[in-house]
Amino acid sequence: MSESDHQAALVKWFKIRWPEYVIHSIPNGTHIRSFKGRQKAKNEGLYKGVSDLFIVVPRGTYHGFYLEMKDEGKKESSLTPEQKSFIQYARWAGYHADWAAGVDEARKKILEYMSLKKH
Repeated sequence: MSESDHQAALVKWFKIRWPEYVIHSIPNGTHIRSFKGRQKAKNEGLYKGVSDLFIVVPRGTYHGFYLEMKDEGKKESSLTPEQKSFIQYARWAGYHADWAAGVDEARKKILEYMSLKKH
């Protein structure tokens, strides 16, 4: 399965498990090939390194959960410097932020997050 397939499976699982909550992708411009297209996206707020998914559900002391998806079997070293920096920034700003290699690991991390006491 590709990273995209893992992400799609995860979103489907989340929506079935918690239909009352919002999970959304953050398409961060990976499909933009032209200079003009990238520049337009930057002007519209494209920010390199932002995580792939955001769960709009406060839990514990967190405002929500940013999740970066990687292919199954990937190591933390597969995160780009910008992705690592964004995860640190999101944590500083009061969000839960993490990364996962594959859908199974991502499910575990989401289950842990969703089991935190509600805000």
